[in-house]
Amino acid sequence: MPDQPDTTLGVQHVPAFLVRERPALRAERHEVLDPRGTPMAFAERRRSWGPGATTVFHADEARTREAFRSEVRGRPNLGARHVVVAADGRPIGSFRKQAARSLLRTTVVLEAQGLAGTAQERSGFLALERRLSSDTPTRRIAVDVLDDDTGAPLLSVGRAPGERTTYAVDVPEPRVDVRLAAAFVVGLLGMIDH
Repeated sequence: MPDQPDTTLGVQHVPAFLVRERPALRAERHEVLDPRGTPMAFAERRRSWGPGATTVFHADEARTREAFRSEVRGRPNLGARHVVVAADGRPIGSFRKQAARSLLRTTVVLEAQGLAGTAQERSGFLALERRLSSDTPTRRIAVDVLDDDTGAPLLSVGRAPGERTTYAVDVPEPRVDVRLAAAFVVGLLGMIDH
């Protein structure tokens, strides 16, 4: 039988998916779901947001098989880089918050091989309302990532209709790996809280 190609080496594009927050006492947990609600990955990060904080994405709910991870490198409030790596350690991409530009609306730079985009909250009003609200689970988030070269949409995130802790993610750009997109959304939710 001929060797099967290793599909994990290329971009794994998924045009739409959901990220659901799951309450936990000692960790932040999220599920990455396909549009039908079928789990694709389970994320967990201990409740720390400093240098070295790692969000691990598992392929199974028992969290026995790591699929990929996002590692914080640097100080979060000073534009730390979140590096997304495959289970074998290969880099997939990265993202980082732009601290000064995030004072009014959260702004994040997303980068991967041959790809650079900037994410910003769509509405200054909603950004201000979210900052003034102490009710984190009901936060309304609407963020678009646009290609720095062309201005074309790479990715968008918004709270799913009728949901309080589930976010709909659209990825029209096929060069955006689903692992980078999922790590970005989970990281964005953490950044918005800090």
